[in-house]
Amino acid sequence: MSLSGLHDRRQTASSCTALSTLVVCFLALGWLPQLGLADTYDIGVYLFKDASCLFFADEFLLLDNGCYANIWASNSTKAYKMNIVFFNSPQRIDMREYSDSCHTLAMPKRTVTTGTDRCSAFHGSMYAQFDIRFRSNTCKGQLCSNLAIAVQTFYSASFCAGPAYSIFRYPVQGECLRALNGTQNLLASSDDSNITLKDFGGSDKCETKTKDVRLQMFSITNKQCYPLYSTQAPRSFGWRVERNVPYAAASDAPRSRPGMSAFAVLLIAGIALFPTCHSEAKHW
Repeated sequence: MSLSGLHDRRQTASSCTALSTLVVCFLALGWLPQLGLADTYDIGVYLFKDASCLFFADEFLLLDNGCYANIWASNSTKAYKMNIVFFNSPQRIDMREYSDSCHTLAMPKRTVTTGTDRCSAFHGSMYAQFDIRFRSNTCKGQLCSNLAIAVQTFYSASFCAGPAYSIFRYPVQGECLRALNGTQNLLASSDDSNITLKDFGGSDKCETKTKDVRLQMFSITNKQCYPLYSTQAPRSFGWRVERNVPYAAASDAPRSRPGMSAFAVLLIAGIALFPTCHSEAKHW
């Protein structure tokens, strides 16, 4: 064999090997992100009655950027939001308080830091410690979130077709949320087939203790499309319940890694695409 022919065969084999590797990498990159499509983080709150965080009062989860009613000091502010702003340790969360349904700031935002060694003012006379919870089916350990949410999606077209016009997310464990003219809560049925929405018009605490409160109840079918406007967008909307069930607590690993069988499938797929390349390599 001539030196030029030998050089050509080496160059072909090298190119094919590189191309096969590149294809396998693209296959893997196209598949791996599917593991974490619905992964997100929620905020864990440990509520206390004192400034030293010694006398425990309650524990609950907050949806990041959810608009909650200030049920502890409604005479001071009407609503609050919490947003995770720094995920590395020490993690930080911004808190904002509003005089309405999370549109008008009542005071400058303040930032709290997670950790059991910190005791931060919450609302009214309440104090709290915070952490960040990973919400995913692949989560393991104590810092996993089981928060269920309802996703309300509006569509430009009828019959819930086409791209979304707007999307809103709400927790569905009966949390008291701030609404335009009062408060409301949402509760999913045990099988997630139905969502019950209670609107407390004129109430700051999702209560009906006074005669001025106007209670309205709505029954919403999960994954059903509802018509809206006929001549303008949005023309339809629907609700769906999203509920991740974390693995049993075994470790604090945030997510599982793909098994060797998955990588084998990807490798075989890459090899099968280039039989000519392998033939060249064999004869060389």
